[in-house]
Amino acid sequence: MSLAGATQAQAEAGTDDSALMTPLRTAQAIAALAPGGTASARLALTADIDYYVNRSTGSDSNNGSSTSPWASLQKAWDWTRATLDLRGHKITIHVADHGAAHYAPLLAKGRHVGASEPASVTFIGNTTSPDYCVVEGANNHAIYCLYGALARFDGIALTTT
Repeated sequence: MSLAGATQAQAEAGTDDSALMTPLRTAQAIAALAPGGTASARLALTADIDYYVNRSTGSDSNNGSSTSPWASLQKAWDWTRATLDLRGHKITIHVADHGAAHYAPLLAKGRHVGASEPASVTFIGNTTSPDYCVVEGANNHAIYCLYGALARFDGIALTTT
C-alpha cells in the first residue's frame, strides 16, 4: 500500500500510525518517497535528517541516501523542498568532492515548509579543502536564492565564468 493510501485508509478507520511520519533514515524508506514514489503529502520530520550528493557517482534518479546519492545540488534542493515538512528540524545535505568537473549552479526558489532559520537546510562540502567541492556558475552567480529561500553553505567554494 502506498504511503498516501495508508494514510487515507487510516483516516477512514480513525487510526493513526505515527511510524508513517518518522524521518527517512534507510535507503528503502527514502526510495518510497523518491521521485516516482507514491507519496502525495509532505513527510513531516520528527528528527534531523541527512541526504547526499555526489557529482561523480550519483544520479538524480537516485534517492539521496549515502549509498545512492543524487548527482546535483538542484535535485537535492528541489526534492527536499517539495517533499518534506521540516517542523523545525534540520536537513543536512552532504556534498562530496566534485571530481573532474565542478557542480552546476543552484537555483534555490522558495523556503522549505517548516524551516525556522537559514541553518535549517545546510549544504556541507569539504570543510578542510573547499576547493575540492566547487559550484561553478555564470554571470557572477553560482548560487541563486530567491523567493525567501533559506540555506547555509559550508565547505563549498564558489566560482563564476
